[in-house]
Amino acid sequence: MTRTETLHAAEKAVNGDRQGDYGTPENNFKNIAGFWSLYLSSKLNKDITLQPVDVAVLLDLMKTARLIQSPGKTDTWIDKAGYAACGAEIVSETKGKETLGGLSGGFSELLTTYGHEPPLWDKATTDVITTTP
Repeated sequence: MTRTETLHAAEKAVNGDRQGDYGTPENNFKNIAGFWSLYLSSKLNKDITLQPVDVAVLLDLMKTARLIQSPGKTDTWIDKAGYAACGAEIVSETKGKETLGGLSGGFSELLTTYGHEPPLWDKATTDVITTTP
């Protein structure tokens, strides 16, 4: 499957049947963010507020985890392209005002919130992955 075919398949999935079945990604991801926020807040005993853009990122990470096991699954690559498109649209509609995890410190703060030290993240450069271990 070529990249053009992959992107066309993702476009069809995002703008076609799935939108008809589940509503717009923005509304669907907002609902998912609400449920995940409630679950994580309860589980971690801390106020967690996820945004729709977090849902796009987390769903993409789920697909990435699947690709580690089965990199030849074309539908997984298509889904990742769809989640990326949805995330990009959500961010452009909010004019970039959303932050991952609803935290001002971005992803490094989110990792720390969940009890993980981000050793490969350089906080001084706004959460850019560094090449030093």
